[in-house]
Amino acid sequence: MKQKRSNKSVVPQGRIWWKAIGRHPLNAMIGQVVRRLRRERNWSLRELACEAGLTKSYLCGLEHGEHSPTFEVMLRLEAALRMVPGGLPQLAMGWLQRRAAGA
Repeated sequence: MKQKRSNKSVVPQGRIWWKAIGRHPLNAMIGQVVRRLRRERNWSLRELACEAGLTKSYLCGLEHGEHSPTFEVMLRLEAALRMVPGGLPQLAMGWLQRRAAGA
C-alpha cells in the first residue's frame, strides 16, 4: 500500500501568524485606503474602476478585503488616484501601525 504524500509547503504550518485569518491584514487595509481616497474625491466605484482599468466588481472586492492586489493593480490605482508609486502600501502600513498602537 502506498503512503500518502505529506504536505510540502514552503513555510511550515503555523509559522505565519496571519495564516489563520486567511489573508495578510495589509490587504484589507489597502482596500480601506482605496475606499477612503475614492470617497474623498467623491468618485463612484465605477468612476475609479474605469480610471484604473479595473472592473467594478474587482474593486468592490478589493475594498472589502476579499482580493489581494497585485503590484500592477496597485500601480494602476496609484496612477488613477494621482499618487506616487508605492504610496498605497505605505499609507496602509502607516494606518495599520497606528491602529496597532491604539492611536
